[in-house]
Amino acid sequence: MNIRPATPGDLGFCHMCARHFIASTRYTLQYDAEKSQRSFWTYITDPNRTLLIAEEDATPIGGVMLACSYEFTVQPFCYLIKLFVLPEARGSAASRLLLSSTEDWARQMNCSHVFANAGAAISRDLDTIAGNLYRRVGFSDAGDAFVLPLSQTQEERKT
Repeated sequence: MNIRPATPGDLGFCHMCARHFIASTRYTLQYDAEKSQRSFWTYITDPNRTLLIAEEDATPIGGVMLACSYEFTVQPFCYLIKLFVLPEARGSAASRLLLSSTEDWARQMNCSHVFANAGAAISRDLDTIAGNLYRRVGFSDAGDAFVLPLSQTQEERKT
């Protein structure tokens, strides 16, 4: 399995994932192809954002959208905007590798923390699975969100 930055060639996969998310959520949402295109393009081109793709045998199976926040603090922090893995790839190493790559990117961007919200509202079961995944890789509960302080490395958190 490989994790890499998204390219314009990944836009079709990203749109498919966005449509799948919208169709799966408990909320009544309507897909907007133009807004989706602008959003994904921003994550591919903006140096303070990234879209990382997980692929198996050169086929995309998941991704994570990340953004640095510089609004109020001396040292930026990272928002994990979306984490998505195709249903058929869930249970593979994709989510864990995407979260490990999230931490790597946030460190490269000199972020102090990574903030994530596990409530994608697809289903209570998937929300619970996401929360458990975040905890397993070192995030801690921070109210309705999860936070991963970057003051420790992955190895230090395991001890």
